[in-house]
Amino acid sequence: MNLLTYFHDIHQSEIIVVCGCGESLNELENPENFITIGVNDVGRKFQPNYLVVVNPRNQFSGDRFNYVENSRAEYLFTQLDLGVKHPNIIRFHLGTFGGTDFSNPNVLHYTNNSPYIALCLAILMGAKRIGLIGVDFTDNHFFAETGKHPLAPQFDSINGQYCRLAEAANALGIKIFNLSRISRLTAFPKISVDEFAEAKPSAKAGFYDPIRAEKTSALKIVSYATTPVAGVPAILARCVNNQTEHSARCVWATNSYGNGVSFAGDVEWQNQPQSAENLLADADLVIVHNGKVAPEHEKLFRDKAIVTMAHNYLWNVDERFVRQGFTGVVVGQYQAVLDEFCDWSVVPNPVPFWEAEFKPENKGEQITICYTPAGKHEKYPPNHRLYWHSKGYETTVGVLEKLAKQFPVKLEIIRNRQISHAESLAMKRRSHIVIDECVTGSYHRNSLEGLACGAVVVNGLGILPKVGDVLRFCAADSAEIPFVSATLENLEEVLRDLIESGRENLVKKGAENRVWLENNWKFAHQWEKFWIPAIEKSFHKVSR
Repeated sequence: MNLLTYFHDIHQSEIIVVCGCGESLNELENPENFITIGVNDVGRKFQPNYLVVVNPRNQFSGDRFNYVENSRAEYLFTQLDLGVKHPNIIRFHLGTFGGTDFSNPNVLHYTNNSPYIALCLAILMGAKRIGLIGVDFTDNHFFAETGKHPLAPQFDSINGQYCRLAEAANALGIKIFNLSRISRLTAFPKISVDEFAEAKPSAKAGFYDPIRAEKTSALKIVSYATTPVAGVPAILARCVNNQTEHSARCVWATNSYGNGVSFAGDVEWQNQPQSAENLLADADLVIVHNGKVAPEHEKLFRDKAIVTMAHNYLWNVDERFVRQGFTGVVVGQYQAVLDEFCDWSVVPNPVPFWEAEFKPENKGEQITICYTPAGKHEKYPPNHRLYWHSKGYETTVGVLEKLAKQFPVKLEIIRNRQISHAESLAMKRRSHIVIDECVTGSYHRNSLEGLACGAVVVNGLGILPKVGDVLRFCAADSAEIPFVSATLENLEEVLRDLIESGRENLVKKGAENRVWLENNWKFAHQWEKFWIPAIEKSFHKVSR
């Protein structure tokens, strides 16, 4: 057998350990207890089930290639003619450098680091939990003091590639753990080999799953939306995958609003209708954003546990499932203080601050101000049905342009076109100050993303005091508000004071904001406090 596609989903939902040749491989004491994928000469320690070799013979020093040539792994995967007599050589094509798209089972993506390819193979094989060990980027191999790691100068770049791979895996419901205590990689959460071996999907305390008591309590969740909803459906799924024992997929019509605003996503049923139907049919729980369901999917929602998540005014939310007795949750921002949602549970807007795009970067020497509102609305009257969409766009841009003439500041703002979510995050990462909106008294995802990206965030929190109470409730009852409050009337003065406080002060405060978010916006805690009670209620409804 020499076709890579033969191995597609061959270990569906199983556990695989990927083994590099770093020192920490010596901590894997019982490799026979796992399905293993090794690289290069891990055969010095044990014979893996699968061996990946992507370097030619002449790049192996000393006796290292002897262990490749004499490997007794069940299958040897390579894109090369290695000149070895292994009975089961699987030739494959290299995909994309740093690739993270797993829709083509005929290729394995690659980087300069062989374990990356081995991880891609584990994903292709259908593993649900993957352990990574021996990928340390520290001195020496597991078998000898061989000196400095040859890829050490490229570590930052390679670590970023693994971070992107982690994000793609999370989006597919695949959990990857770093089993090495000494590994420099930050892409995957670290646990011990023993914890990895013992950890099986299990119920959180008090979790109720009456209609599936005979199964594992780890749920298959679909985050479902008929519109992109500011990217939250996909982000919520990634947070569930990364921070809970459950697996989640995002199913939505499209990841784009069609005006240039698009989001990283998962299954778009306009392009993958059958995949969307399969995921919905297999789901234990569906989180329906704004309660809206496409007609072609109505039948797939029968007998499912459902949670409706409201992001807008109630007039723009379908209440059908709430009326049937399922749980309704409302995002903990402006909407949560409206009387119309008084019987709904509050949930924080999820932020995957462990992902590379949500992490701060080094700020430049020139003070930079970011303003990327979702729309260019100026202001609606408080009783207007679109009041919450007010951005004060023209006034805010006017203030920024005036300040840019007075101070040597750089503006990262939306002008004649809308931008993708990825572009918006990149602008925030470069900026010292992020402006949300200073009209309604609420805060939006722009505020939370600004905190994640290590910026000083300006918004109108305080105009409507109840929103501050909701923020504190979402933020583990933190008394501290991390935002700088402003109105359209005093925005120029507030920004002037921030600019005059100096770059170093802004960098310091931005770093403190990042720490605040890490301490007070942990999705694992939010899942326990806010989501589990809501989900329990919906499962009780199904079981009656």
